[in-house]
Amino acid sequence: MGEYRLIGITFRSSNFMRTKGQISMEDRSMVSIKNVPMMLSIPKKYRDVLRKLAAERNLENPDKVTSAAQIGSKIICEYLEKNSELIKPHDEE
Repeated sequence: MGEYRLIGITFRSSNFMRTKGQISMEDRSMVSIKNVPMMLSIPKKYRDVLRKLAAERNLENPDKVTSAAQIGSKIICEYLEKNSELIKPHDEE
């Protein structure tokens, strides 16, 4: 397990940090959030980090498969929620 810093946020492979006034990443499963597909390109070094994080999570809990794409999506969402004045907590469209 490790701690990684991607796009300005610190990410611990075991869990996401809670943010005051916002839903933590663990709590999102209880809220109905509509996800939409989006194609992104990232440098290979970041892809490799995301794969490593996914592998660590899969070793921690083999019953719940986690992909690099899921982790990348969570990192992006958390970053945007912390750093964007345009997003209101619990805002849903």
